[in-house]
Amino acid sequence: MFFIRVISRAAHLGARLFLPLPGRRDCPLREIKFALLVFPGIVLALMAQAASAANLHLASDSEIATAGFYQLSWKIPKPLKQVELYESRDPGLRDHRVIYRGPDLARAVSGKSDGDYYYQIVSTDDNDRYASNIVKVNVAHHPLKNAFLFFALGATVFIAILVAIFTGNRRGSAQ
Repeated sequence: MFFIRVISRAAHLGARLFLPLPGRRDCPLREIKFALLVFPGIVLALMAQAASAANLHLASDSEIATAGFYQLSWKIPKPLKQVELYESRDPGLRDHRVIYRGPDLARAVSGKSDGDYYYQIVSTDDNDRYASNIVKVNVAHHPLKNAFLFFALGATVFIAILVAIFTGNRRGSAQ
């Protein structure tokens, strides 16, 4: 019963807004009333679209990459189907290059030399350009002398194990 009253009142209000007033043949305010009713909906739709585009978020699994590789991942709102991943050595991304274009939500990066790299996701679906936050990744490989030190240490342990195996075997077979 309550819903029927609400619907009838809404229909009565709609009739008063869009039908000519009693005694008049036309309603000169019909277009203005229509615009006043539609305008808030348009504003809300634009705000929702801007809010969804503001949800572009880029993240890295490490701020300092010492292993030589790292992964970038991003979240995009549902309406956006394709993005571009920009890479630059400049914090302002003025000299960027596109290293990925497509619908994926992550990208593994490797083979970079030491230094700072900056990344950003940009939507490419429509005429509007939506951009994510800028992520900085510092690539700092382990020093080469540490690599040689670990190699030498591993080789020494390997040789010591081989010597122990062969000398232990000879002692056991002589008895």
